[in-house]
Amino acid sequence: MKARVFTVRLDPTSGVFDDSELAAFFQAHDAQTITEHPFVFAGVPTIAVVVRYAGAHSPSTGKRPAAPSPELTLSDADRVLYESLRSWRNQRAKKDGRPAYVLFTNQQLAEVARKRPTTIAALTAIDGIGDARIKGYGPDVLKLVAAVPQGATTDDDTPDGGG
Repeated sequence: MKARVFTVRLDPTSGVFDDSELAAFFQAHDAQTITEHPFVFAGVPTIAVVVRYAGAHSPSTGKRPAAPSPELTLSDADRVLYESLRSWRNQRAKKDGRPAYVLFTNQQLAEVARKRPTTIAALTAIDGIGDARIKGYGPDVLKLVAAVPQGATTDDDTPDGGG
């Protein structure tokens, strides 16, 4: 397995992290794990992103092979929780000025929806969810899991049209 470190700095003008180099890398490589290490350098919030990857995609197309979307493998009830988790993650990422995938990947959120962890230990057992994610977001994720009952459906699925 190979590894690469990216430095993603906050653009003070726009207030967002410039992750264009990282995004371009993901177009050509399959990441196995992603670990972020936030710090401040010269007064500018910065994230060191360590990406471990197997290698480049097929040089014939230069494109990442199409992977099935995680939500396609979820039951209807789990999909409700998954969408709730994604919505929370996207709002939190925007608030924090970080790319959403740095908080949790879609695959990690799908696993949370499938396994419905109720403790920090159970959440940590999900691949790629380590101390940094637990410290920053673990309690929020567990609250969302508890808030969306296992038999939940979307409003459109209920007979009376609403919750």
